[in-house]
Amino acid sequence: MEDGTAEFHIGRNDSTYANGLMKNVAVWSRALTATEIKDVMYKTYDELNSTLRTNLSRWYSLEDGTGSTAVDSTGTQNGTVSGSQGWKTTIYGDNAPMKPRLVDTAPRDEDSPPDFGEVYSGRALIFDGVSDYFTIGQPSKLNFGSGDHSYSVWVNSATWEAEDTIVSRYADGNNRMLLQWHTGSPNKLVFYIEKSSSIKYNVRCAWTPVNGRWYHIAVTLDNGTAVKLYIDGESQTLTDNTVTSGDTDIA
Repeated sequence: MEDGTAEFHIGRNDSTYANGLMKNVAVWSRALTATEIKDVMYKTYDELNSTLRTNLSRWYSLEDGTGSTAVDSTGTQNGTVSGSQGWKTTIYGDNAPMKPRLVDTAPRDEDSPPDFGEVYSGRALIFDGVSDYFTIGQPSKLNFGSGDHSYSVWVNSATWEAEDTIVSRYADGNNRMLLQWHTGSPNKLVFYIEKSSSIKYNVRCAWTPVNGRWYHIAVTLDNGTAVKLYIDGESQTLTDNTVTSGDTDIA
């Protein structure tokens, strides 16, 4: 994605932090298809088929439940958890992610299996909105340049606030990549890249999330230029789609 001077953070952009829970943070060095986005939503790492594992760079299930290490299921690079909130060990029920039927893209009905949490342990990493985040440092293998790549994450914010950060790559205030929620008219999900104070990507879709509800968020970049935003498996209509450079490096 960007070069090695920028740190990769989950739940933090410099001085702004996420407030809530996250699970299954994943990065691919290819653009997932719309079908694959829906397919990966409800899967644990062990359930991924060979296609979904193709070019999978990182997968942080955040099922660890204790300690300061976020294990990378691909075995590539574990993350370091910072802050005081730690882990939540019982997150499912209510509107949490559901376990789908055998065909992942099939609609859910009364014959579907029970809540995801009745099948899986339901742990997640807690973010307090003040100082909690986790980082994987400056991974050179996530320097995608103009190449294809994708991000996928489950997020549940206790209180959505202005510039809540989901994923970021941050060198300084003029060189950064952000996946954030912004307040405004309308409220929006934003994918943004700035390099040397010049905006390279500013891709947005209208979105007003509900506090305390789980959402699956995904971003795909095809050839570094065609950006798509997904919420709960559905490709969103973009309100802004500014791409002035096909290179996602920020420094």
